[in-house]
Amino acid sequence: MPFEGAIQLAFRDPAWGRKLLFGSVWLCIPVVGWLVLCGWCQRAFLRGATNRPPLPEFDEPFALMAEGVAGFVTLLVWFVVPVLAPIQAMLLFTSSEFGRQAALSPWFLPLSLVFAGGVAVALVAVLKLLPAALIGVGATGSLWPAFNLPAVAALVRDAFRPLLYAVVFYVLSQALGQFALLLCGVGILPALVWNHGLTAWMLGRVHAAHAGAELTDIDTLLQESEP
Repeated sequence: MPFEGAIQLAFRDPAWGRKLLFGSVWLCIPVVGWLVLCGWCQRAFLRGATNRPPLPEFDEPFALMAEGVAGFVTLLVWFVVPVLAPIQAMLLFTSSEFGRQAALSPWFLPLSLVFAGGVAVALVAVLKLLPAALIGVGATGSLWPAFNLPAVAALVRDAFRPLLYAVVFYVLSQALGQFALLLCGVGILPALVWNHGLTAWMLGRVHAAHAGAELTDIDTLLQESEP
């Protein structure tokens, strides 16, 4: 999967700066703004599945909110509950008086290692299954496919390599986006918006390829987007 071409394609959009700025504003608004961003990523997914450039507009916030509910709940259940919530609970525990006393126990270190191992296993499982769950949501716009575990597992089995590429792309573009945009003096919020939108676009292409749709290769899309 040509990562560099996908990144170039996003920056060929003449309005990419404005879109990332609007996305950054929405990112700062808890829940409502996050729903808007999830709806925006849903549209980025559909653009990827239909040979269109990655970044949609933010011109219909109420429609984006409605379209983003399924994706938001999917992320909440698949990522926040199994990964972030246990970490936050552990941090609160260790900062409490009871936690500081428990840290003196000889059992604290072994139990902490077991806890960390469990969180690591959960994170690996999430990274393996969450992209497939999000593809189900993106393709249908509904919540049920994200929790249809047999279908999610089947998609992971049948499209393991492109899904792995999508996860690698997410990690690499996260790092690249943050460092590149920070160096440009833009900031971390636009980098987060750019990263999630572009990853959703790539997942849309994975879905289309798995469904047997005819996809235009990224090099051709780059040529078509030249001014």
